[in-house]
Amino acid sequence: MFEDISSALKATLYERMSSPFISSFIISWCFFNYKIIFILFSGMETRYKFYEIELIQSQAQNLIDYPFFDGSFYPNIFFYPMLAALFYTLIFPFFEVGLTFGWMKGQQLVKSTRVRIEDVTPVSQERYSALFKKMRQKDKEYADDLASKDEQCAIDLGIEKAKVKEKQTEIDELNKSITDLEGTITSLENTIKNLSEENKKLNKKGNSGSKVNSVSKDEKLEYKILTAIINSPDFRISKSGLLQQYTGQYKLEADRVIDYLVSQGLCEQFRDNRGNEHLRLSNEGKRYFESLSG
Repeated sequence: MFEDISSALKATLYERMSSPFISSFIISWCFFNYKIIFILFSGMETRYKFYEIELIQSQAQNLIDYPFFDGSFYPNIFFYPMLAALFYTLIFPFFEVGLTFGWMKGQQLVKSTRVRIEDVTPVSQERYSALFKKMRQKDKEYADDLASKDEQCAIDLGIEKAKVKEKQTEIDELNKSITDLEGTITSLENTIKNLSEENKKLNKKGNSGSKVNSVSKDEKLEYKILTAIINSPDFRISKSGLLQQYTGQYKLEADRVIDYLVSQGLCEQFRDNRGNEHLRLSNEGKRYFESLSG
């Protein structure tokens, strides 16, 4: 039963789609509404897709300034595709008949002209023999020229191979020099890395006292943010949730203070598996909070 229904449905759809008017209307609709099709297959959210489609419709309505068109008329949906389908189905075949007739008459004229010229100037047997002999001579000259060029190409190829071999020797020497330089660079990089680590340790020792004792105009806001982190489970809080507690200019100030705390090593900023940013209080941040509390 279901197979019969499916077969009947497929036959009906095939009959409808095989109609020249239906297929012309579908192609015309896709042409006039290509922007809507691009929006439907884009990666935007659904509500933004509806908003963009409504915006396109409103822009199209402004182009039509007739009193019998109300605000709900959008010609690209039905009117223009219908006109295009009617033109292609009813009027275009007559143009196609005229074009086909003109093309076939032109082909017929070309063929008749060629036959007429060939009949007027026939080639005699003697002329044919002379032309054939000349053609054979040209073929022989062409073959000899190719052989000469092949020989010259072989000589040039041998010269180029010798040059390539010489260049390969130079490349091998350069590769050896590069290998030696890479070893030197690796040694220098290790030295730079060791010096950088020592520099970081020295900077950390020099700044450890100033981080705790520094007092800025944002001390109250720092204390409030650190208090929120202290009161959170595992001393960890969502950055977006923390910023939602502030509005306007205070929210910008809070975001700046958070960046300052992270840069000073008082807080650690990381992302969870979902990509959400979180803040975690470091041991140095705990000592700093205790100094502010005291």
